[in-house]
Amino acid sequence: MRLNNKLVHELRPLGRNQTFVDEANPFLLLTVYPNGKKIWFLRHRTAIGDTLISVGIFSEMDVSSARKKAKAMMKRIDDSWHTTGLLEREKLHLSKAQRQVSLSKMMKERDGVQFRPNPMFQPKKKAINQGSDVKRAAQEKHDFQNKQRQQEDIAAAWELYEVKLDISHLLPLLREGYFSQHPMPINMGKTIATLLEKHRSANDYFQQHTEEVDNHIFMTYWRHTELNNGVAPLLLDTVAVEECAAFLEAIGRSLSLDIIRSRVKNGYQKWREDNAEKLKKSEKILKSLMSDQHNPDEDPPHL
Repeated sequence: MRLNNKLVHELRPLGRNQTFVDEANPFLLLTVYPNGKKIWFLRHRTAIGDTLISVGIFSEMDVSSARKKAKAMMKRIDDSWHTTGLLEREKLHLSKAQRQVSLSKMMKERDGVQFRPNPMFQPKKKAINQGSDVKRAAQEKHDFQNKQRQQEDIAAAWELYEVKLDISHLLPLLREGYFSQHPMPINMGKTIATLLEKHRSANDYFQQHTEEVDNHIFMTYWRHTELNNGVAPLLLDTVAVEECAAFLEAIGRSLSLDIIRSRVKNGYQKWREDNAEKLKKSEKILKSLMSDQHNPDEDPPHL
């Protein structure tokens, strides 16, 4: 909804947190707590998840001032990430130039060196066949008969599949490696590829959806624990878990507290290690923004 001062004044507290998104700025949210307090938040997006940053209290900051403050904070975040990206690209360019110089130097040093073939890669001499001609002939006959039987099995299984459309008729052939020596019948490969593609699409969607929600949970948990205290919590922080639940509800991805606790216990530490560098950058930006929330140089807002 599009928030205004009259509407926010008339919002009444309930027995749970209520979060409202401002249509004028979808990143600006207002949370009404059961005790009646109304606080503005900015939804901060990063490459590893979203979190909420306090903008101010409604009693001290009206709708117009909150929008202005949120817009300034968003601009500051964009400028900070842009600067960081330029520095990373400059480092990458320097590293590439150094590798090129090293490669050029190595090639000059090798000029004039006589090539000597490595014995490891020379054709191996044929070993003397110690087996008898009779055994060799018997083995060749057995291999030929086995290939013929496998071809018959492949044709029969494919014929059954075309009639019943049951993939279970083809699974034994795949497991036993029949197609390592025999070509597939026409359209069999296309059929199997189509089935795998459907399975992959469904699995990719599930993985992407789960990873996105986990990023939101872990980013908010980190925001309300380590960012505030300077150290990673040894025990599960129940207040931070409740903040994760409130954030997910605000963005329409509600999960129970039990599910959030389980995901934090099982995945938070690995996520934190994998995203250590990104968290350092986010910490710098978030602390800079939070230090300006009560800047005495700003004009006081008027309700």
